[in-house]
Amino acid sequence: MGKLLCISYRFAPETYPLAIRVDNFVKHLSNSFEIEAITAAEDAQAPDNVNTHHVKPRVPTRMIRRLRKLRLGKLVPFLFWPDMFLFWIWPAYKKAKALIKANRPDAIVVFMMPYSQGLVGILLKRKFGIPLILNLNDSPTCSSLHPVFPSRLHFYLAKKLESLYIRSADAIVYVSKQNLDRLKADVPSATRDRMHLIRRGAPTVQLDTLPEKKDNNLHIVYGGGMGGWYAFTEPEKPSFAKRMYTAWEQLGTYRLVKLDHRSHSPVYLGLAIKQLIERKPEWKGRITLDIYGNKYPMPLVNQVLQQHGIEDLVNINGVLPHKEVLQKVFGADALFMALPERNDGSPDARISAKTYEYLMSERPIIAGLSMGENTRFLSRFDGVHIVSPRDVDAMETAIENLATRFFAGESLKANRSQHFDALGVPKKARDFEAVVRHAMAPDTYPRPDTEAEETPQVSATA
Repeated sequence: MGKLLCISYRFAPETYPLAIRVDNFVKHLSNSFEIEAITAAEDAQAPDNVNTHHVKPRVPTRMIRRLRKLRLGKLVPFLFWPDMFLFWIWPAYKKAKALIKANRPDAIVVFMMPYSQGLVGILLKRKFGIPLILNLNDSPTCSSLHPVFPSRLHFYLAKKLESLYIRSADAIVYVSKQNLDRLKADVPSATRDRMHLIRRGAPTVQLDTLPEKKDNNLHIVYGGGMGGWYAFTEPEKPSFAKRMYTAWEQLGTYRLVKLDHRSHSPVYLGLAIKQLIERKPEWKGRITLDIYGNKYPMPLVNQVLQQHGIEDLVNINGVLPHKEVLQKVFGADALFMALPERNDGSPDARISAKTYEYLMSERPIIAGLSMGENTRFLSRFDGVHIVSPRDVDAMETAIENLATRFFAGESLKANRSQHFDALGVPKKARDFEAVVRHAMAPDTYPRPDTEAEETPQVSATA
């Protein structure tokens, strides 16, 4: 049995998408490897045969709070680079050194974000010469996820850091093909072989664990937190003090793309439901959008809903454990997805973690997305209605189509079962293990073809 040292600031039972991915991969890898795991997460949960070591994070939270209270939060990214978690690097490195000396592993696996944690792996590889696998997930230079940098220098440094990771790792893993292809174009062909696509995946949900439906209404569900609330409350003519503070916050910043965060909200779908009910009053009270995962203040949320007259059409619920959110998703009649719109019309490189869970549910999906990675991926599957993020009329048409079928007693189920293996967590975990083994022994294990899932094409619902 091989040995691995895994390093991840995040760990289960935390509900960050990365923590969920780490949990899935570590559980799978523990079947074939003895694993020592280092994490900042308190009370980390792992299989019995995985030894977890808690390294207390050293983040100067008091100093950061003080700066922000003084309206000097802009200075934080200048004081702490690559991110404010950099103070965890040294204690994590010291703990890792002790573990390696006591029981040398066959490989080191580092899961990011935070992006600074990759430096722990770099230091360990240089010290011990052990193969290094970096699970980078999202690119630190992805403009969809990081549209604004504190300065042009910060963007330059982010590119240099990512280049260092690509050059230094024996294998590096991304979840977005668009980002992967962009980065591959700038490196030598030999280096490209180290770069892999392993998308996020969805766990299998047992249908007999789903709650019984209590009514005959059409419930459209969004599983996760939504933003965009504050964007609807910004005054048209802010005060002089507000304008000055905004100018200070934006001073020297380097913007790659401008995002419209209003589209990452339930407002436009709520307006579509409202518009539809005005045409078909017999459906009043029978169509709702239910959101699970709100982290924003309810007074703010209610203000925005009332501002648009959709407070009776959109139900907002707080944060739930991931398993319960999945039950809501798999028990929905239809699903909604939204991401901030790119104002310049350029392709969006991000791909949402909920994409795979939604597809596994076989529920119809209304996806309010800019064209790009997510839409290209979703368009391969049946039962997906892709609309522009703020196109209320297109959303209304999609809802009417679903509601007409639903109230007529038709099944809205989309047949996607033939893709479950490719979409599921077990396949992603197997692919990740193949990457690890190839990095450890490239002459023994062939380079895995992790981009094979890009080939199949199926019909899509426009």
